Amino acid sequence: MNQITKFLRKIALVVLALQVFFFSLFPVYWLFLTSIKPPTEWVAHPPSWFTLSPILSNYISLISPEAVSAYFEQYGYIIAQTKYSALVPIFNSLTISGGAAILAVIVGFLAAYSISRYGTGGRRMYFFVLTGRMFPPVAIAIPLVVMYSTLNLMDLHLGLILMYTGVTVPYVIWMMKSFLDEVPKEVEEAAILDGCSQFEAIIKVTVPMVKGGLVASALFVFILNWGEFAFALLFTNINAYTLPVQIQRFFSIAGFAHGPMSALSIMATIPMIIFGYMIQKHFVRGLTFGAVRGR
Repeated sequence: MNQITKFLRKIALVVLALQVFFFSLFPVYWLFLTSIKPPTEWVAHPPSWFTLSPILSNYISLISPEAVSAYFEQYGYIIAQTKYSALVPIFNSLTISGGAAILAVIVGFLAAYSISRYGTGGRRMYFFVLTGRMFPPVAIAIPLVVMYSTLNLMDLHLGLILMYTGVTVPYVIWMMKSFLDEVPKEVEEAAILDGCSQFEAIIKVTVPMVKGGLVASALFVFILNWGEFAFALLFTNINAYTLPVQIQRFFSIAGFAHGPMSALSIMATIPMIIFGYMIQKHFVRGLTFGAVRGR
């Protein structure tokens, strides 16, 4: 009887796992399916779970809009955004997300080092720095708009880079402190005794020992910046608009152009899946290591 119970329990667990797997991946499947559907199937009722006439026009429209504009127009989708290549927001997102990630890692590493080595701000300082993330973006949006308008930073790459840096530095501090806690102070002291300055000891000894944490922090911050929408929508218009902003612009008198929107979403999602897989081990370790050791 026990064997039957164990067998039924295993079957139940397998069925549950398959259900979770299905519901987790179904949105991705539907997104990809929509990205290769013709316009007649975008909002078909009843919905088409498969397509027998896949097209690549949705993807081509992102790179060469002029080549397929007539194709969409015959279905009533006269979309202003199809006149512009998606390469522009891709470049903007790469520049802004990458620049902000690098700057946040530099600032966050130095702050985490100060907290880890010298106890700056007390034992709970690295908890305190996260309180800034508790405020919803709308709570600080209006003051930032006023400040950015005064400083002429609206619709500039530099403006979003500085904003994203300020928003994501707390995450870098949180992650890097646990990595720095692992590096013994004696290693740096030995380097100083060998003739290195304090800064040289950090660069030549400490940084190589926590490079895994630096890379993981940079990739995590890059992912956050890559998908950020609210600030990008408020503070950009023509020059520095990013991928999330471009995705919501595929709209016409016939409604949302779900095909190009899905195609661009797939293009934007693939790098994030790769980066997320690369940092998962380091990210979990960065969030839990300090708690496990009771620091």
